[in-house]
Amino acid sequence: MMQTSPTTLRAGLTSVTFRRHSIEEVIARAAEAGLVGIEWGGDVHVPPGDLVNARRVAAQTRGAGLEVASYGSYYRLGVSPPDQGDAVLATAAAMGAGVVRVWAGTTGSAETTPEQRDAILRDARELARRAERLEIRVACEWHGGTLTDTAPSAQTLFAAVGHPHFGAYWQPRNAQPTAERVSDLVALLPHLMGLHVFHWGADGEKHPLLGGKREWVPCLNRVAAAGTPMYAHLEFVKDEDPAQMREDAAVLKRWIEQANAAAALEMSTTVRNIF
Repeated sequence: MMQTSPTTLRAGLTSVTFRRHSIEEVIARAAEAGLVGIEWGGDVHVPPGDLVNARRVAAQTRGAGLEVASYGSYYRLGVSPPDQGDAVLATAAAMGAGVVRVWAGTTGSAETTPEQRDAILRDARELARRAERLEIRVACEWHGGTLTDTAPSAQTLFAAVGHPHFGAYWQPRNAQPTAERVSDLVALLPHLMGLHVFHWGADGEKHPLLGGKREWVPCLNRVAAAGTPMYAHLEFVKDEDPAQMREDAAVLKRWIEQANAAAALEMSTTVRNIF
């Protein structure tokens, strides 16, 4: 009999939420908040190529009962030196991270030249091939100033790369209407590898996550219903305040629990109707 799973989505934390805090503090705060895993950033806490540090951080993370969910690199496809890509993959492998975050170039889709686009595609294909051998997936940051600045551009990128280990994270764009967010997310679902969760105002000011319920709940419901296991990571906490992070974590966990439960119920109902 088909089994249903209530754990499609899991709640995590990006270490860049607390860039100014130590590795030990990041781990402690994630554990205290009842989160499941951490996406370790490559800018401060786990620089690429320092494999001794990477293994140490991974051991500390798992020792606290948490998972190394992913490695948030700052590798720029088609721009960064190839040896930096090797260092990024080696670091992710040393940590046992199943996903590594990269960026699709340094210019928006409207400004990217054909030559730049070709370089990004070649790099993406090669990086995905190397990552597959390490059982790692490559996820592009969903971000302005890159080829994932619009859903159509991102779709073109994924189709051109054409590798199952190449996809994207997703996060909303500033002041993006809810319906447009959901539409972008639905288009991305076949390539989606995770979410970065935060609540910003139109001016870029950070707010408590609870205020983003109207925007986030439909998105989480869509992802849970799709049935692919992945993380939703907290990011950009108001004032970088640990107390605010705990509050946001409680909100995110509640939304995820509800989304997973609804998805499991829908699947169970579908199975019963079939039989």
